[in-house]
Formats: sequence, C-alpha cells, structure tokens
Amino acid sequence: MVTVIVRILSEHRRHGLGSEYLQAVMNQTRASRAEQINTVVLAANVDGLAFAIRHGFVETERYEVAGVAFIDLTLQDGVPER
Repeated sequence: MVTVIVRILSEHRRHGLGSEYLQAVMNQTRASRAEQINTVVLAANVDGLAFAIRHGFVETERYEVAGVAFIDLTLQDGVPER
C-alpha cells in the first residue's frame, strides 16, 4: 500500500501539475508492486477532494485529529496500468 498526498500551491493549480505529479507517483507505485494507493485530504479542502475524486479515488473514512477533519480515500481500481 502507498499513501500519496498531492499538494500544489494555489497559484500553480489548474495547469496539470497535480495530474502530472500523481501520474509520476503511480508509475513508481507500479514499479514497487504496491497493490493499493491511498490519499488523505483535509475535509475543508474542497478542491483537493474534487481532484482526488476526478482521479478515481473514493472516500473510505472521515475522522478528526485535534479538531481538524480529514478524509481518507483509496484509488477505486487499485494501481492502474499505463
């Protein structure tokens, strides 16, 4: 299992950088033979949640740590082949 967190500064979003970064990580994940990719998003990060869902992640759990809400997601179809 691999946990990936894609974080792109707001001024650099919507230029494909997050998708490019995620694809590079998925390529490395395939090479490591991991069977699952997870991510975690701050519940307040609506754009980050939408990004994860657009890329095939599905919500698996919501929880709080020290008053901060998080959402765990798993790539729905495992590690995709390229």
